[in-house]
Amino acid sequence: MRILFTGASSFTGYWFVRELVSAGHEVVAACRGDGRYEGLRAERMRMVRELCETRFGCAFGTDDFLALAKTPFDVLSHHGAEAGDYRSPDEVVTDALFLLWQRQEDPAGEAATTPGMANMA
Repeated sequence: MRILFTGASSFTGYWFVRELVSAGHEVVAACRGDGRYEGLRAERMRMVRELCETRFGCAFGTDDFLALAKTPFDVLSHHGAEAGDYRSPDEVVTDALFLLWQRQEDPAGEAATTPGMANMA
């Protein structure tokens, strides 16, 4: 299968890409960054680039991503996410879900952003 994959620079993303490629799938990694990573992420991306086609500056939902997605793919495997300090006990998953919902409802960003489940009523 031909698979469009987001989130390849993450810890789990690399392992998914590696396993998909080893199972015989053609993977195209769409990355939102410009490819200039540091530390462990840079090492992961070096390995991802050895495994599959990699497109930088191709964040989920952008015009470049949508153009890429219009080419023939069998599967979209969406692992990409904008995450804050996910290790912090102050990181609230419901706030992240609210922001995602709000972007879908207001793609131009015209509404005030006030995360929290109480605001969804």
